[in-house]
Parts: sequence; C-alpha cells; structure tokens
Amino acid sequence: MTRSPNRRELLGAGLAASAASLGSWQVTNATDAITDHPFVPEATVRWSTDAGDSATLLGATGGVLTAVTERGVAGISTDGAERWRYEVESRGSQTRPYAVFAAGLALVVDASGLVALDAATGAVRWRFDGSENPAVYGTLSETVLVERDGGIVALSIRDGRERWRFTDAEGFPWTDLVSDGERAYLGTTEGELYALSAADGRVRWRERFQPVEDAGYGSSYPHISTAGATENRVFVWDTGRAALHAFDREGTRRWRVSTGEDEAYGLPGTVTDDGAYLNDGSVVRAVSPSDGAERWRFDAGAQLDWRPRRVGDAVYASGQGFVAALAPADGTERWRFATGREAAAYLIGIADGTAVVHSHDDGLYGVNADTGAPKWRFEYPGELTYLPRLDRRALYLGTVFGTVLAVSPPESTPLYDAYRALSSTAGLAVGGAVGAAVLAGAYRRFGRDDSTPDASMDIGDLEPGERIAETTLADVRRARTPADQRVSLHRYGDAVDDDAFADALATWSDLGASGVLSVRAWGVDPEPWAVTDPVETTLDARAADRSIEWIARAVAAAAEAVHRAHRDGAVHGRLTPESVWIAGDDVLVGDWGLAAGLDGSDRSAPPEDDPAPEAVDVYQLGALADRLLADDRGGELAGVASRALAADPAERYDSALAFADALRWAALEG
Repeated sequence: MTRSPNRRELLGAGLAASAASLGSWQVTNATDAITDHPFVPEATVRWSTDAGDSATLLGATGGVLTAVTERGVAGISTDGAERWRYEVESRGSQTRPYAVFAAGLALVVDASGLVALDAATGAVRWRFDGSENPAVYGTLSETVLVERDGGIVALSIRDGRERWRFTDAEGFPWTDLVSDGERAYLGTTEGELYALSAADGRVRWRERFQPVEDAGYGSSYPHISTAGATENRVFVWDTGRAALHAFDREGTRRWRVSTGEDEAYGLPGTVTDDGAYLNDGSVVRAVSPSDGAERWRFDAGAQLDWRPRRVGDAVYASGQGFVAALAPADGTERWRFATGREAAAYLIGIADGTAVVHSHDDGLYGVNADTGAPKWRFEYPGELTYLPRLDRRALYLGTVFGTVLAVSPPESTPLYDAYRALSSTAGLAVGGAVGAAVLAGAYRRFGRDDSTPDASMDIGDLEPGERIAETTLADVRRARTPADQRVSLHRYGDAVDDDAFADALATWSDLGASGVLSVRAWGVDPEPWAVTDPVETTLDARAADRSIEWIARAVAAAAEAVHRAHRDGAVHGRLTPESVWIAGDDVLVGDWGLAAGLDGSDRSAPPEDDPAPEAVDVYQLGALADRLLADDRGGELAGVASRALAADPAERYDSALAFADALRWAALEG
C-alpha cells in the first residue's frame, strides 16, 4: 500500500522548497528535508494472520516462522498459512512459554520440561523431563544446554539424550553461554567464570571475581555474564564494577576496561573479532581485542539508549530519535538517520542493502544502508510484543492482538522520487516555484501507471547506444528517447514470429507486477523490437562474479516476480538466466510470453507431455537455479533445485513463491 500525502503536506513541501531557495536550509538524511518523512512510501503488508493471544515472533527455522502465544507455539509458513500448533501444559507461575531454535527444531519450554518440535511440521521429536519451566542456557553445535537441579545438562539436539552434566557451579548461570567451538564459557550470579569442555562438560579453568560493596540483588559478589568469544579471547562483563574483561583460552586475564554504565546488568556493547564497541553514555568506544587499548571514540551528542551493534561493514549507534552508522576503522560518522519522533530508535538488521530501523512504539523505517536515505516506512497497528524479525524476504512482526504480519518494501512512487530530487543538493539549487512545479506535476501523476506503453514511440525515434547483451533472443542496447530518458532497446530480429511477438508483447506490456521488466513501447517494423526500462546486464553475466548466496537471492527474487504474474493470469514459458535482468539492486524478469513464437530449442523443457503452464515455469526456475548454482552449491540448495525439477509436476513446489521461499531459506541455512 502506498501512502498518498494530503494537500497540506504537499503545500508544506513546496513552501519548504521556496524557503530553501531564499536562505540556508538544513537537509537531513541527504534526501529528505522534512524530519518525519511525509513523502516516504509506506511498506506493504504482504500478509497477516491471527496466531492467537499475544503473539511473539521468537525465531524462524526450517522455512517456518515460529510464533509463541500465551497458550503454546504456532508454526506459520512464509506465505502466512498456519502449518501447525502445539499447546503447552499448565505452566504454574510462568506467564508464557518460550522457545529457542536450532538444527531445524523449535525447543519449547513447558511445565514438564523441554519438548523438541520439528519446526516444519510441529511433530514432537523428543522430550526432556526436568524441573518445571527449566531455563535453556544456549546451544552448541550438537547440544542444547538446559537447567536441571541447579546445574546444567547437555542434551543431544538430535535425540534429546544426555551427553554430560555440570553441577559444581557457585550460583546460577547469569546469561546464556558463549562458545568458541571447543569450549563453553559460563558466568554465574556468585562471581564465577567457568570454561567448560564442549565435548564432555569438564572444567578446563575457572576464575573467581572478588566481592564488591554492592553487587546488586542482595549479593556481595558481582554477576558475571559472558559477552562473546573469539578464536583466542573470551570477553566477560562484570556487573559489580561495570567493566569488560578479556581472558585468553587458558584463563589468563589479559586486560580490563571500565565504563560509566554502573547499572548495566549485561554488556552495554558488542564484541566481534575486530574488537569491542561499548556504550559509555553519549560516547561509543572502540576497544582493541588484543590489549584493550582504545582505538577510537565517537561522541553522538546525545544519550545512547541501545548498545552499539557491528553489522556488516558498519557500527550502529542509536538514541532518542536517531540511528548513526559509523566506520569500524576510525569511528567516522557515515550517516545519521533521524526519525523525527521522541522515541528510542535502534537497528533491527540489514537485508539487501536496506537497514531497518525501529522507532519504539511508533513505526519502522527502511533506510539505504550506504547513505542513510529513507526508502520506506511502516506504522504498525497496535503494540509489538517483541522486536521484529528480519530476513531477505520480509519483515515479520507479532502484536499484542495476536496478529503476525509480513511487511515488504514498497516500490518507489513518482511523488517521492520527485521529492527526493527536489530536496537533494541539485534540487535545492533550483528552488522555489520550479521545485513546487516539479512536486505538483508528481502529485498529478501519483497513482498513475507509468509503465503504460507509449504507442506513439517508434524505433526510429530512439538514439541507440552501446550493447548491454546479446542473448539467444535479442540484441539489447542502451538507448535514449526524444525526451532524453534512459531506456533499453531489445531488437529480436527473426528470433520470433511477428504475430506471436505481437500477442506476447500485448500481454507483457500489461503486466504491472513488481519484478517484471516494464515495457514502454514495442513494434514489429522493421523487425520485432521493444523498449523497456533501463537494465544493466543479465543475471547470467552478473552471476559470474557473485557469491552463491547472492545468486540464490536473485533467483528467488525472479521467482517471486513470476508468482505475482501468475496471480495476474500470465505465465512466462521460457525462463532462462538471459530472461532475467539486473538494474541496480533490482532483479527484473523480461521476455514474457515469447516461448510461443520459438521453435523450442532454447527452452528447458520439463519431461511431461502436457504440463500446466505454471508448473512449466516452476520447472524452468529450478533449471535456472541448477545452472547458476552448479559450480558451488551446498546440499540444501541442490535439494531445492532438484525438487523443482521433479519429473512429476505434483512433486514440484506448488507455486513459484514456495520455490522462492525454499531457495532463500536454503541459502540462509547453507
């Protein structure tokens, strides 16, 4: 759903532009001159479902979202359909169940102990009968660590059998354990730090922290929480002294750094291989992992409400109404996004170049991860029960009303594109009445289908440029229209029959689904040709220098476009890597319906004689994935392609969307 601004907002933006032409003007986020972003398009609710009670999305595994409610756990597929539901037993004083996720299982705590559910089907794989509502302290590669009789039991994730137990700790584990693969590190409520063998639970070494005057919770010993582990360091937070300690693998303390966070009961920062990033009031401090030396500090100029996070190639700091992206090497501020609201903001995560920012009890924003420019926003209904969950398909939210939502980014709108241009440096230089006219024109065009073909355009009107690609179907070149717009010119020559081409283009040009390459004009004289939105290269060419994960996501994006076209009654019939185009961050599917005009030699034909057209598209998507991922794919990706290529259509994915979901999950889990 795209938000249409009202006349008052539009007029306000025009006046702002006029003011910009007369004097100095502060431009926030490089592209948006109004702090609450009135022209940013709204994200789209892809689907919503009622999970029951107060639904908290605690995780996703095995291709299924798992929502925890007041009475149990529900498995929801990524198209919003409920797959399964598990009702927990009476939980005594506990207000709701909770779950952790590992190896395709949802590990759910209930009154009798722990039950392991297959996340895809909800089937009970095993049970562990322990104390009522036992704590789960974490998972290692093959085990889950669970509370029992004041100690820890390591259970096999595969079958629930006990591997080892540790019962000699002073106090209780304070936070989840961390591990470097060989050892699990445990901090307790009585000032103890233990290094346990991950294989058998034996104590490799222990450290006793000295008492302090007031450690909190009525104890003279500080609570010790494990903050992170790298190949040669374990990092530990001492609540009694508000200090971060670093130990080597043999238990020798290497350094200690104090902060001003004297009321923090967990590390106010993030530990990574390249160091620790600490929240110290209004300052972010970067600390060397080897010796604890301060590498840099960044003064945000305001109180930081959340711990700094190291995600991708940036460190993110956040406070009331803002999130700032910092360079990890020297702390330089790359950009700052202001929500314009008096609410704590923080980074949810990054997917496909978009940083998702949550403004507490307000809404969500999609921000360009490189520039900080706003791309979309979403004002969610009601109150969230937990932090949203993000993957490359969508953003998932659980609300106090029991509703689970999947939210997808919107497409750009003519109005916001014009507004961004107006509020850019160049746009502000134009200023005043000209800027207002640009906005007014965009407002008049708002909601119009800009992909409608221009029947008046002729191939002779175009100024062709350099070749983009020469596919088995067409010679594709850059071109410019008489209005100096960048487009792509596809010349099909004798590759297709004129009548079949005309029929195909009439259908293709009517498609308005996201992910479909838009046709602006077409004709058959002097040869079949089409003008489309500008493209850069084919998926086939781009895939040569991209990672397996990127290729899988690109094929999944193409599959989603095919699914949308299927819902509109259109099928493709000839899906190959040459039919899929790349334009910036977008994956666009072209050449719709042209299979009817070909001799069939270029098609990846399924083995059955008379398949449903949609099943043919699913088969060809599988062939496309199989070809592009053939050199280096894991078992999960191979399995997805293999199912799509099943000889029996009934054994394939029942939709292109289901194929896309499976491919993305396989890429994430591989």
